[in-house]
Amino acid sequence: MSLSRWAVGAALGGAAIVMSFAAFAQPAPSWATVGGIFAQNCTRCHGGALPRAGLDLTTYASAISGSSSGPVIVCGDAAASKLVARITGQVAPQMPRGAPPLAPEQIAAIQGWINAQCPGA
Repeated sequence: MSLSRWAVGAALGGAAIVMSFAAFAQPAPSWATVGGIFAQNCTRCHGGALPRAGLDLTTYASAISGSSSGPVIVCGDAAASKLVARITGQVAPQMPRGAPPLAPEQIAAIQGWINAQCPGA
């Protein structure tokens, strides 16, 4: 096989690989999705006039700003986010406290949103 044929074959093969990965790529969850999860499961304690631990999850801005002890979300790094450690039970108490744990797809949506740099509204 000549070098030019090899180069064309390699280029086409590389394009096919990129296209196949693109087919599996999912768009990052939006704030609307994540905010809905928070509204359903978190804001009874982490919302309102006196949110527990100073963490208000009712708006994008307040969620990103964090709690009275600092940020709980590290945009771009779900593994380093305190919020993820709490909702997955890696750190006690697991959240939401006094309620069933979040569903795996809800946790995955929150992690995906954080890993995608926390896209806003």
